[in-house]
Amino acid sequence: MSIRLYDEARKQARASLPRYRARLDWDRIIDSIFRDGPLVFNANNPLWYDAAVNAVAALCNTGFMEIYTGTQPTLNSALTGTKLAKLTFGATAFGASSGGTATANAIGTVAALATGTAGYFALMKSDDTTVVMTGSVGTSGADLNFNTLSITSGINVSCSSFTITG
Repeated sequence: MSIRLYDEARKQARASLPRYRARLDWDRIIDSIFRDGPLVFNANNPLWYDAAVNAVAALCNTGFMEIYTGTQPTLNSALTGTKLAKLTFGATAFGASSGGTATANAIGTVAALATGTAGYFALMKSDDTTVVMTGSVGTSGADLNFNTLSITSGINVSCSSFTITG
């Protein structure tokens, strides 16, 4: 997650410091901070508030969890690989977030659409074209863990538990 401070931030910084001009040359200091362009702060462990997690979870209402072969695409890239399964979320996909975590309500079991090795998943809005998020698939330590990554066409695929943690 990146937060960028642009020219507006420079203006606000200048406007908030006029009473200190006598002691320091704040214009020079602020200009030196912004000299090389916008500042970028990287937040590696941001804390999401329940409202934000609930907003993301609501995007999945009557949506889908799709399982694909291949490598998880980069952010805002097209989904690739073979769609192995398409599980359906209920009208209310997730319960209310508590402490930044929302737990999915029951997710339907479906027969696999194709045979292959699961590589990643995509959560889709109900329009079945808008990707809410993607994540890794594995047997442990992944964003979504299955007991096996081998999926066979026609065999049931299910997800017994799924949470979104902001």
